[in-house]
This record gives sequence, C-alpha cells and structure tokens, in this order.
Amino acid sequence: MQAKIVLSNSLFHVVARYNHQLMDMCYVIIDSTMFFYIQDLIVDPDFQHGGIGSVLMQNIEAYLSKNALSGATIGLLSAKD
Repeated sequence: MQAKIVLSNSLFHVVARYNHQLMDMCYVIIDSTMFFYIQDLIVDPDFQHGGIGSVLMQNIEAYLSKNALSGATIGLLSAKD
C-alpha cells in the first residue's frame, strides 16, 4: 500500500513486475525545477543481481536527460536495507 501512495505522488517512476508482483521500483521527486532526487531504488532480494535495477536506473536517467534543465542538481538518496 505504501508503494502505491509513493508512486502516485512521484514526478516519474519505473517499476518491474513478475507475474503481477512488484519486484523493483524507483522514482524521482522534485523540489523545484532545478532539484531532482532519485529515491528508493528497491529490488526484491529474490530478484537482485539480475540487472533489473540497472534497467530501472537507465530509464530514470533517460527521463532526467530529456526533462531536467541544464545546470539542474540531480541527487540520489539511499538508505541501508
């Protein structure tokens, strides 16, 4: 339920599903037009080390390359576990 709320309030998000089960997600939030934050690249432990997280990040990076203004700050926020 939390993932659904977070994703619905994000600027841009990507998810990966397997048999309708959410296995990975990552999203971008924005502080203004110049500050973007990549938040919570989460990969289900059962699906880690398969390259899915890399594909999600490639999609995030493509979005930001196309939509962030020149000189924008793009940060990656992460937490242990």
